[in-house]
Amino acid sequence: MSVELEATLNLYRSFLYIPTAEKSADLIARGMTLERFKTRFQFWCYGPGWLSGGTTPWATQDLACLNKRSQGIAHASWNAAILHGEETPTVLPLKRFSSFNKLLRVTSLVLKFINRLRRLEVDSEKMAAVLLMRTMQRQVYAEELDFLLDPSGKTVPGLVRDLDLFIDEGLIRSGGRIGRSLHFSRKVKHPILLAKSHPITKLIIMDAHARCQHLGIASTLAELRRCGYWVPKGRQAVKTILTSCALCRRYNARQVLPPNVVNLPVSRIELEVPFKHTGVDFTGHLWVRQGGKEVKMYLLIFTCLSVRAIHIEVLPDMSVLAFLQALVRFTNLYGIPSMVIMLKLS
Repeated sequence: MSVELEATLNLYRSFLYIPTAEKSADLIARGMTLERFKTRFQFWCYGPGWLSGGTTPWATQDLACLNKRSQGIAHASWNAAILHGEETPTVLPLKRFSSFNKLLRVTSLVLKFINRLRRLEVDSEKMAAVLLMRTMQRQVYAEELDFLLDPSGKTVPGLVRDLDLFIDEGLIRSGGRIGRSLHFSRKVKHPILLAKSHPITKLIIMDAHARCQHLGIASTLAELRRCGYWVPKGRQAVKTILTSCALCRRYNARQVLPPNVVNLPVSRIELEVPFKHTGVDFTGHLWVRQGGKEVKMYLLIFTCLSVRAIHIEVLPDMSVLAFLQALVRFTNLYGIPSMVIMLKLS
């Protein structure tokens, strides 16, 4: 991870402030004599000199407004949250968002404002995605993260062993088995590990589900992996989350029940000679080579309704004359049927 990106992410564990002597509003808030105010009139009108300068003289020490004991408590609480899975601070309340793109956009705007204050030239959108992924992984995969950062003398977690996990740019990724493939991008070969039941994972799955036009579980899971994410027990996670998709529930609901099953007609179950009850239909045209050139031919299919036997006639066209000639040939072989069911001929 770049130095600028790491410095910006560290902002959330630093409390910076402006000393009282640099606050022009305190001249009135704290009170002073008129003579004293006249000597400080320029400071009251224009503020401290560094406002018009190129840099802001923030405090150089984290939590400088606290005593040493309070600073130690604050840093210990932060480190415990990261290393032991306690609630990690987030930029925005995740449960208030119903779209991952909206969450990413709003987080990016917040970080863009912070970067301008700190005068850092970084990609706010990329940094927002990294921050959200790191927050999720620190909250859920604290044990795996602790092992990957310092594996000495520790038991290998099962998830690290099964998915060949490693850390890349501060994110936990899966090694997988297609690392040598030349046909996939790096994010597909080494996807980011997501937590099965985390709010961010739910938003990402719903976003992938919308991109694949609300198709089923398999298509959503394939789109999720194409985007470079891996969810343990992914099929179960996708199935659970898709049950809350309002659009799918609306269109998959059966508005009209199918009709009840009725008895088959007598012609379908009668034990008679073949083709006593016959169905007739044409197929689409076929190209047949005849005399050195290709011509259109059609198939006329006679189907026995009782034993499902078929007889096929090859016709040059779908005219009435061609059909009657084929019917005569059929009756010469099998006799005249007692019932013929056919589509209307054009």
